[in-house]
Amino acid sequence: MQFTANNTIDQVGIHYFSMMTTKILGHICRLNTSTDVGIDAWIELVDGNRMATGTYIAAQIKSTENADKKTSVTHYIDENHKEYWINHSIPVIFVDVNIDENRILIKDISQRNLVQTDTQWKITLTEDDELSKVGSNLFSSLARPHPSDPLRSKLRELQILLNDYSYVPVMVAEMADGLQVINRTITELAQLLNMANIDTARYGREIRSDIEIQIGRALNIKTEWSYYYTSD
Repeated sequence: MQFTANNTIDQVGIHYFSMMTTKILGHICRLNTSTDVGIDAWIELVDGNRMATGTYIAAQIKSTENADKKTSVTHYIDENHKEYWINHSIPVIFVDVNIDENRILIKDISQRNLVQTDTQWKITLTEDDELSKVGSNLFSSLARPHPSDPLRSKLRELQILLNDYSYVPVMVAEMADGLQVINRTITELAQLLNMANIDTARYGREIRSDIEIQIGRALNIKTEWSYYYTSD
């Protein structure tokens, strides 16, 4: 089995990213040694006390060798990969490693950073996206705990519960009972948000945003139910 020049470039880039993530940012980078379906590495964040937080970011790494010193680079993504990364349970970053320049550019794979073309999507990274410049802030803002984390599990439980109350029942008695459940859910969501705000090293901006979205959703449901309950 031939180990091609492209294989060499890929391996150098992946290991260089792993090394520099630990050297510059102090985080743990675990390379994906199993079948690669779009995730090359998992980054576990380490807090200021050198404690692993159990908070993760996934990375898709593209390695190149180009000494042209371009100020930006664009990569193209097909629809399947775009959907896989956007809907992943862990935030995914796109990494461009130029092994000739020892340069690492990173950007989170999100709808705001993707531009649709006629047949696919593209993401553009610039010199402003260098790992050493933006890595610390980007990682801490994106990081989500593992799906098995108690806070995430509870959030998912409350989200499913709200799905059951997304319609207004006909019976007034059901409305009264439902409003109690909705109020209790709002309280529990507020408690989750407070926990996340206290431990920002573990719960990044994205997970806090997830909680806030569910609080807003619960308040809207409460408003709708209250309107029909008082009307009756």
